[in-house]
Amino acid sequence: PQLFDAVARCFDDRDDAVRAAAVEAAAQFGPAALGVLPRLLQLAHDMCPEVRAAAVRAIGALKPPARDAVPELAWLLLDEHT
Repeated sequence: PQLFDAVARCFDDRDDAVRAAAVEAAAQFGPAALGVLPRLLQLAHDMCPEVRAAAVRAIGALKPPARDAVPELAWLLLDEHT
């Protein structure tokens, strides 16, 4: 739990590379990381394309129920910055 908490705190780092790395690390925790799904969905809207991509990959790795992720991710199909 402490390691995961440390990783999750990095989601708010100012450095894009740190945020992206933290999101990728969170994906390694698998379904145990489902508690941060709401935050990952927020990060899928990040201004940095690398963070957005990492968040989408992490969400896929966590395998959340579709009803929890699809509505929030559907906008990516229409976003010109994606």
